[in-house]
Amino acid sequence: MDESGVMRGDAVTVTPAECILAGVEADVRHVMTVVVKNVSLTGRRVRMVPPRSPCFRLAVKNDIELAPGLEMRAEISYLCDRLQDLDDKMLRR
Repeated sequence: MDESGVMRGDAVTVTPAECILAGVEADVRHVMTVVVKNVSLTGRRVRMVPPRSPCFRLAVKNDIELAPGLEMRAEISYLCDRLQDLDDKMLRR
């Protein structure tokens, strides 16, 4: 991750590279948008593996091919009935 909060790879960038939810409350849904952009010169297949915790949900059209310069958006939502410290990750394959 660079200082602008973007994760850069050989083929794609991910913005934001890290989603930190501050001020979380029980039974309140928090939503963030993640943008994956193809920065290579060829089409790239992007598939996101959702977080493992049941408190997180991933909404995305999965397993798509991105043409050079195009981006896809994913929505990550967090909703839990009790406060807890969670550390999870979403993978790009």
